[in-house]
Amino acid sequence: LTTPQLHHIVRHANGGAAGGAHVGPAAWASEGGYAEMLCTAFAALLPPDLGGGGLRAPLTVDCACGVGGPQLAPIAQRLPPPPPPE
Repeated sequence: LTTPQLHHIVRHANGGAAGGAHVGPAAWASEGGYAEMLCTAFAALLPPDLGGGGLRAPLTVDCACGVGGPQLAPIAQRLPPPPPPE
């Protein structure tokens, strides 16, 4: 469990007690929910013309010197495929 995941889970679990209602479904108060939230937000940022064709450029993720690397695996599986090498 990474620090951002812990903050996310606590914020969703506390809901209104933490300064207002959480943003997103209560099911996001978990490690899997953190991954789902990131993937949902990322998909919303992609231009609609991608049409499932994948990313236009490589996606670089900072995983805190490797600490977050293992936690990125389930997220990476849900993202669109990277572009083919040119």
